[in-house]
Amino acid sequence: LTSGQVIYRFGCSRNFLQRGMAPEAGSWWVTEAYRNLIAREWMHLQAKDGSNGLNYGYLARRAAAIKYEWSRVDVEVKALVLEDINVFVGLGRKQYREQLPNGWWATYEGWSGIEQLYIPNIAWKGRLTGLGMQVLSILARVPIPGSS
Repeated sequence: LTSGQVIYRFGCSRNFLQRGMAPEAGSWWVTEAYRNLIAREWMHLQAKDGSNGLNYGYLARRAAAIKYEWSRVDVEVKALVLEDINVFVGLGRKQYREQLPNGWWATYEGWSGIEQLYIPNIAWKGRLTGLGMQVLSILARVPIPGSS
């Protein structure tokens, strides 16, 4: 990543409230372009048919293959990259058979075009590390309504 890029992470406010773990304290992120792709699809669904009860958080969960047990995906974190940093880039791996709180079973395949960023050593025990604070500036933590 290069200095000046904006990146996003879909996080969990419950971990922050219950365990003091900041929603930005994780190594998995997406570029602004891929976040915007998810947001455009959400707006398209809203305009088309009112989303059929799905919310933006669930759409992000499906796009990035984020299991419910890992995150509620109820907050979107926006960050500015302050310094060039090496990251791993790749597609999300299919996440198999997770039982949801409502008893249904889900498999999250991830969208084929969504590249994810893995930024090593930027978070530890629910907080950004010194490196994380050096290379990222958190610009916003936006709640995602209706996520659970």
